[in-house]
Amino acid sequence: CLKDMQSILKTQNVGNHTVHHIWFESSKGNPNTGVDPDDLSSNGCGPGAKFDCIQEIEGIESLVNTLSNAGRPHLTRFRLPYGWPIFHGDLPAPELSTAEGVVAKYAVHVGWNHDSHDSDDPPPGGMIDPSTVVSNVTSAIGDPGTGQSWGIILMHGTYPWSYAAAKTLFDPSTGYLVKPKF
Repeated sequence: CLKDMQSILKTQNVGNHTVHHIWFESSKGNPNTGVDPDDLSSNGCGPGAKFDCIQEIEGIESLVNTLSNAGRPHLTRFRLPYGWPIFHGDLPAPELSTAEGVVAKYAVHVGWNHDSHDSDDPPPGGMIDPSTVVSNVTSAIGDPGTGQSWGIILMHGTYPWSYAAAKTLFDPSTGYLVKPKF
């Protein structure tokens, strides 16, 4: 795993996504369910929360710096877990400005404009069919190379259905999104 991580850090433009994948700048945790003590990701890092937002970012930076033998001391891209609070315009201004200030100190926030919905809840005891994820992406983008739609696709590398869908979408030889040859 160490050699794979070091190779990724040398060849890819990796970004930060926090240590615990928590609700950033929310002391109440998940805005829909609150804090579940058995689920670290349901916690927040705002004032009075279990985690500290700066430590969530610096923890990843420290790990990457160690794994890269100081070759990548700072990551310049950051994606907020759940897009919170940047993608939610109904928040009080002080909370949003605090989150923006913390993020701006470390990186540029990279969002997304196409959701593959690969993180939607799978059927009970089952998986999301990879073809559903592929269909979600292809219907959002349209025909590649025609300029119909473009942007960043949100997908998660932790699900087997996402891995299967990524092969169909991004394979350099046969993938749906292979750059057309003109």
